[in-house]
Amino acid sequence: MERNVITEIGCLEHTIRKSISLGNERGKVLNYTQFQILFYLMEHDGEDVCQKDLEAKTHLKKASITASLDSLEDKDLLYREASETDKRKNYLRLSDKTRNYVNALKQKAKQYNEKIANKISKEDLDVFFRVCDQIYENIKEDADETDL
Repeated sequence: MERNVITEIGCLEHTIRKSISLGNERGKVLNYTQFQILFYLMEHDGEDVCQKDLEAKTHLKKASITASLDSLEDKDLLYREASETDKRKNYLRLSDKTRNYVNALKQKAKQYNEKIANKISKEDLDVFFRVCDQIYENIKEDADETDL
């Protein structure tokens, strides 16, 4: 059977999600989307990040992001802070509980990224990222239409 892009991406995504859940010490608490959100907030700690930023970065539906944020807030892993200048906007902040293990999560994420990229040259990774960008551009219009 000939390999195709959709199948390969699907298999990679499934394997990464499963691996993150199993390797995540809080795997019973965090799903993949929640992990993505916390990781994004860790990488942008100290910045004013709102839900729309997450939607743009993850390409997930507003409802999926909202449900994940609500769950993370219920678990006291983040909180929403109203903007002083625009009361319609809430900024997402890591909670003290999350801050207690942020460094451990960052280290695990770094190790996992290194594990995934092991034995792949910088040049091949550059090609991979260019291909990912092109795939995204090729399907972005369709994805926007279906509100993925």
